[in-house]
Amino acid sequence: MEIAELVQMNQINPMERFFFIVQKDLKELSLDILMGLFTIDQVIKDNTNIHYYYYIQDDRSILFFLKNTLYEKLEYNIFSEALFYLDYAKLIYRFTCAKKFCVEDDLINQLRINSWGREFILQYDILNENRIRYEKMYNYFNSYYMQHEDLYKKLLNLLVQPMTLDNVHLIKRVNEELSIQLLS
Repeated sequence: MEIAELVQMNQINPMERFFFIVQKDLKELSLDILMGLFTIDQVIKDNTNIHYYYYIQDDRSILFFLKNTLYEKLEYNIFSEALFYLDYAKLIYRFTCAKKFCVEDDLINQLRINSWGREFILQYDILNENRIRYEKMYNYFNSYYMQHEDLYKKLLNLLVQPMTLDNVHLIKRVNEELSIQLLS
């Protein structure tokens, strides 16, 4: 892509940018990733009544989620490319894990849906258009959350506490027991 095209894309809103850049064969997967991030937020809110937007630790947490809901044989490189479109369009927040969490691998990201991603889901009626897929995602993560409810409650509480070294170690330990890990 030429620099002029990159500058042009920076002058359109994230929803339009997504449609401008996404490859047709990865559009559905990208939307499923976005819907998955929305679903995880929603399940946490429904089960805790907490209206804080937590980050997911590691792209592989979302890959695990998708493999257990919609894409049994999803390859990491295909998933990563679809995720890139959401990140580049700015429908999600995705960046290297914050230093405060002492994650040793500096290639591990933390990510979550942002307000543009939520607006995209609402404006394009993604949940209703994909009702069966959304329900499958919701039911899966709700069940997963309930199976690990004590761990998630502990983790969610730790993530809103001051980030002392002791708390960081506790967060790391709790996340090691979960396949869908969270950060703040």
